[in-house]
Amino acid sequence: VELLEKRLIDYFAYYENDSGGLVTELGNLVETEKPEVVFLHINNVETAGTTYGFGSSQYLQALEVVDAQIGVVLNHYQNAGILDETLILITSDHGGHSDGSFGYADLQDVEIPWIVVGPSIQKGYTLQSYVRGMDIPSTA
Repeated sequence: VELLEKRLIDYFAYYENDSGGLVTELGNLVETEKPEVVFLHINNVETAGTTYGFGSSQYLQALEVVDAQIGVVLNHYQNAGILDETLILITSDHGGHSDGSFGYADLQDVEIPWIVVGPSIQKGYTLQSYVRGMDIPSTA
């Protein structure tokens, strides 16, 4: 199954269980090509949540790793001289439970982080309304 037409994507990389490799490759791409649109999916947190439980020590460790990797990505944007003109959105596809399960039945399943920074974004603003994940690409 092809999710997107090949002509719509300039560059694609997939690193199963190696987000460090993915971040390194993205960093090189950012500094050399200065891409206009990037979608970066780091799967560490979901893997830890579904394997060990959302909120487990392994899950929290995965969050720390991803936090550090986001910092590395931001440094690459800074080095490329485009950080101040870049819109960055950090989000997740779902929440979960301590037993590793997730679904769409309650708030713990569907409430996710939605962090955005960039030009014309008001610092410290908190959304008071519901945001549907499917609407994110069209608003970014």
